[in-house]
Amino acid sequence: MKILLLLPAALLIVGCGENNAVEDTETGGVDAGQPEQAALNSSSSGDSQASGGPSEKVDPSEAGAKALLGEFMAAGADHAELSAALTPNPDDYSAAFIGDGADKAAAGYQQAWEKGQIVLKAGAGQTELLLWKATTEELTAWTGDARDQFPGGYREVAKHLKPGVTWYRFKFVEPDKTVGMAYDGLVCVNGRWTIFPKPWRVLR
Repeated sequence: MKILLLLPAALLIVGCGENNAVEDTETGGVDAGQPEQAALNSSSSGDSQASGGPSEKVDPSEAGAKALLGEFMAAGADHAELSAALTPNPDDYSAAFIGDGADKAAAGYQQAWEKGQIVLKAGAGQTELLLWKATTEELTAWTGDARDQFPGGYREVAKHLKPGVTWYRFKFVEPDKTVGMAYDGLVCVNGRWTIFPKPWRVLR
């Protein structure tokens, strides 16, 4: 199901809190392994370990995902800081991947996070959000939005994804547009939001 979110200039966020983001030409059936505009910004990650603390209420639902991503479209958003807050904690890998997939993911993403190379960014005028979700089970069966909206790489590596986890793909777009900055791999695990962009690149 496609979710379209209209955002005011100032957004009150409630809840929880790509390695190669791409500017898509289509929303459906796109393999994000074919980038058309790189949006990978290198910047200092600062305090990259962020998690929902004991006093922080985390909303793991679709509404929580929309609220979280809305922060990236707010006027004056610090995209590097917001992205750094999504840095996986060590135990987040085993919460999203199974078997040796957790170790492969940790090895594949760690350096990029440490260098501040994974930065989600909404471009100028991109004030709306397109959002899709699929569970690990749907990605394995390759049905619904998993088949229609997720890159084909997810089907290849679904066996490494932990059952019961919901994965999100999304775009920051201009009003009335379907082309924009596209990202994938957002999940809520261990009571916090984190992101594993293009997991097939580290799991193959």
